[in-house]
Amino acid sequence: MKGTKGEQPTGTDAEAVRNRRFHDVAVQAALASGRLTILRDSDGSVFLDIIKVEIESYPQKEIGIFAHSNAAVSDLADQT
Repeated sequence: MKGTKGEQPTGTDAEAVRNRRFHDVAVQAALASGRLTILRDSDGSVFLDIIKVEIESYPQKEIGIFAHSNAAVSDLADQT
């Protein structure tokens, strides 16, 4: 999750995303306001490139990476 316009995700937003409750009111509000962006790469071929662009584009923001497992996130970290 990335915050925009100086806004940070709330604990409710982060908890809902972490628990994959994407229809949660907090997640829908964050999506509508632009505070949350969900990016998908179904085959994983460009995911690392997407993450690098996001980090470079928003160096002052916190960016959370949520994947299907902690091991998947760890694997991504090892590739950067």
